[in-house]
Amino acid sequence: MHKVPVGILGASGYAGRELCGLIAQHPALELAFAAANDQRGRRARIGASEVTYVATEDAPLNKAEVVFTALPAGEAAKLAPGALPMFKPAVKALSAEAVGKYALKFSWSDRHDLGIYSWFYLREVCPCAECTAARK
Repeated sequence: MHKVPVGILGASGYAGRELCGLIAQHPALELAFAAANDQRGRRARIGASEVTYVATEDAPLNKAEVVFTALPAGEAAKLAPGALPMFKPAVKALSAEAVGKYALKFSWSDRHDLGIYSWFYLREVCPCAECTAARK
């Protein structure tokens, strides 16, 4: 199963350590990085794993699909413009496979393949004229 890589900015404070602990325990998440300027290079045990803090400016943002900021008030605003993009490209279906005769399972461009979509549901959300007319 694909685990979602998560990064934490401000990981050495109370909120940051709690976030790291929650991520460490979550079956679908993995910690991509933990950034803490005052603790850079130091190691900390969080849950069952050990983390080495990196400086905020050295955080590999491109390795995380989700980034939480637990920085002190105003510190996040000092990050370089665009360092934390608000939007990623739209997710697209890469492939689909039948699940019995009642549904499809998709593989998506963001590397997840969770969920199945029934034919009934797909017809309900389909924007084509034929499906729209059938719903009326």
